[in-house]
Amino acid sequence: MHDLIIQNVAFSYGKTPVLNNVNLTVRPGDVSLLGPNGSGKSTLMKLILGILKPQKGSITLGGDETSRLSSRELAGRVAYVPQTNTSPFGYTGLEMVMMGRSVHRGIFARYTKEDEEIALHAMERLGVADLRERIFTRLSGGQRQLLILARAIAQGARLLILDEPVTGLDYGNQLRLLERIYELAGEGYTFIKSTHFPDHSLLISGRAVMLKDGVLFADGGAQEVITPENIKTMYDVDIRIADMEGGLRMCVPSFLGR
Repeated sequence: MHDLIIQNVAFSYGKTPVLNNVNLTVRPGDVSLLGPNGSGKSTLMKLILGILKPQKGSITLGGDETSRLSSRELAGRVAYVPQTNTSPFGYTGLEMVMMGRSVHRGIFARYTKEDEEIALHAMERLGVADLRERIFTRLSGGQRQLLILARAIAQGARLLILDEPVTGLDYGNQLRLLERIYELAGEGYTFIKSTHFPDHSLLISGRAVMLKDGVLFADGGAQEVITPENIKTMYDVDIRIADMEGGLRMCVPSFLGR
């Protein structure tokens, strides 16, 4: 079992409450975490990653309370993909992906042939094996993001936390990244990704979770949760939901008038 269970979690920065009694159970698949700036999305992700500890409630993963796991144990189960990826060193694509194996070997330990094979397999799954000898800093944002996702896969984690993963990517790279997330979610990986694009949730997510002012106010299938009423509550804008070919739906701003 790889279920993530968040029970009655609350967190404050000083006297400022950020999350209030959040309850959430996440199973394999893709979950979009939606909410305006300051809604508590980033804090919730930091709590799942173990960067912060719940001040109230608990977070368990596979039956184990995450606060009782060592950093290395948690890193073997949960991986983080940030929204921007830079490096001051001229690492190759393969070297960047192999860094995911450090949780199993230690930071200064030598990587093994097995580590290299695992890293190459992850790169092949993400369609970036051709970047193995390329210098990471000279790649496009989309290529770097796919390599960091490959690093998370090589890490061995089954739960992946993505912080606004399409930020700064052109349209083509956005779709390529979303396609890979969709495929991996179908293979049993669990994705929790924060996003400011409800349409991306409608496109690939089986589930959408909405936060506002630290409170979880909507949770369910993306098609049912992303409604004009909920978007109005979150962002104070008016939209309508348009039905497209193939059963797809998308948000259309009301100011377009059609």
